[in-house]
Amino acid sequence: MDNPKLKVPNFNYQYIPLDQLIINKDNARYIFSDDINSERESIEELVKQQGHKLINLAKNIAKDYLEPSKFPVVYPDKEKTNEFILADGNRRITSVKLFTTLRHQLDKIIMPDDIRAEFKTITSEYDFSSINCLVYPDLEATLPLIEMIHTEMDGVSTQLWDPIAKDKHRARRGYYTERYLLFDFVKNSKYLHKSMHDVLNRPKWLSKFERLATSTEMGHFFGFNINKDGNLVIYLEEKELIKGLSFAIEDISSRIAADTTATSEARKNYIKNFPFKHTPDSRKELATPLVYDPISKKLRVATDEDKFPKFKPNNIHLESKETPKGNPTPKSPTPPAKAGAKEPDENSAEFPGSKTNTEEPKSDNKKDKTDQDSNKSKSTDNKKSTTTGRDTLIPADYSFAINDQRLADIFNELQSIKIARYSNLVVFGFRALIEFSVQLFLEKRNPSFAKDRKNRLINKIEKTILILEGDYKQNVLKNMLPTLYTSINSYRNHKASDTFSTTFFNQFVHNTLAHPEPNELKIAFNNYKPFLELLWTELNKG
Repeated sequence: MDNPKLKVPNFNYQYIPLDQLIINKDNARYIFSDDINSERESIEELVKQQGHKLINLAKNIAKDYLEPSKFPVVYPDKEKTNEFILADGNRRITSVKLFTTLRHQLDKIIMPDDIRAEFKTITSEYDFSSINCLVYPDLEATLPLIEMIHTEMDGVSTQLWDPIAKDKHRARRGYYTERYLLFDFVKNSKYLHKSMHDVLNRPKWLSKFERLATSTEMGHFFGFNINKDGNLVIYLEEKELIKGLSFAIEDISSRIAADTTATSEARKNYIKNFPFKHTPDSRKELATPLVYDPISKKLRVATDEDKFPKFKPNNIHLESKETPKGNPTPKSPTPPAKAGAKEPDENSAEFPGSKTNTEEPKSDNKKDKTDQDSNKSKSTDNKKSTTTGRDTLIPADYSFAINDQRLADIFNELQSIKIARYSNLVVFGFRALIEFSVQLFLEKRNPSFAKDRKNRLINKIEKTILILEGDYKQNVLKNMLPTLYTSINSYRNHKASDTFSTTFFNQFVHNTLAHPEPNELKIAFNNYKPFLELLWTELNKG
């Protein structure tokens, strides 16, 4: 006899024809889902986002079938009879469709040529004409399961959501994070330029943006506040706020967190050096603040119940109507001329290793002058990278966009750790930054050499230099990288290594009596910096 106290599940299992399973146009992975109007566009967006990951998944499914422990989760389409929308399993079903039912339409679907060619080669002995699915009555019923899958489980065939997708899903359930409110406001603003759509689609930047959204000092600078009730309050005209936030988002998305919002000091410096033309004009303060409604995507007039704090304007435009405050965002240094290009004048100020760039302030002290002369051939940096007045290995005002997240994290930490107090940690991190950069470069340009575990760091650097010599003129590289060439020549001739060779780092790892000196480490970074920039520039090419 049935127990009436037992709860009946609100789902069932059902085999559904593949052509009746519809890829979700409102997939949480899609930032601009409102722009997607058909299943084909939804598939094209998924291919664009996933790239070769989708190929790998399709090959795995073709070989071993769909993972039996994870059923696609669907709910009926209220507008179309006998069709079911995928709440979960969009990647899997898209993969299957592309090498089965859509196989002969691949040329009509927008995707990279190499991915299209790969899908055309995939075949399977399994029958995918109908798929066993987990069927729920509607979208709302699926939400608890979808959240469990995408926020707490990590499996081979499950791609965990990025911060944007997680926040978007939580918003569907009525929970809005501070960063989501600000992000959603910017995304839906009529003043957001279309070019920003690609910027918002960049990966791994929202966590950096969170500190901007939750910082009171940043809020007053840009003209907004998240009040105690979790509402986004706007103090300036929307156009002014979007002007500042658009630049900040584009800047943050291409830089490491320490440059912008990681610490209170970094945030103050970021505001201080924010470009004048992108700074919101606090003279355009609203008579009454507005509150952003994430449901209607509109602004409403704030009331006393909103409990918003008093606005503290930045007053930058009042202080100076003409003179810009701060400097433009520093750009990544330009790599040396390609082989065959006109060689730059070595006495020119634009040449990376020129005397103009490396000249130190004059000193009456003969010993200081001697030290400067002895280091002149080793230093390829400009005045901003001198060791004077700098308490970190990597200067706080130096930036370089690094796409690899692990390298960016190490860079970030080395730019934050005080070198005088934590010199041992700094030297270990510095060596890791060099070795990981070299390893990733070799994995891209010479994979077989990179896999050989017998190669030491000096061997890897030597191989890297040989590869770079094939890209650029050797004499240009020698002027840029004298330290590296000295180390390589010493190694080849079995001579004692110079001060800042790889042996310089090894001694601190293997010799308990060796202690790193902060100034030596800073000089070492100055010498290795041009080399690292060449590697990072190559790695950023994808």
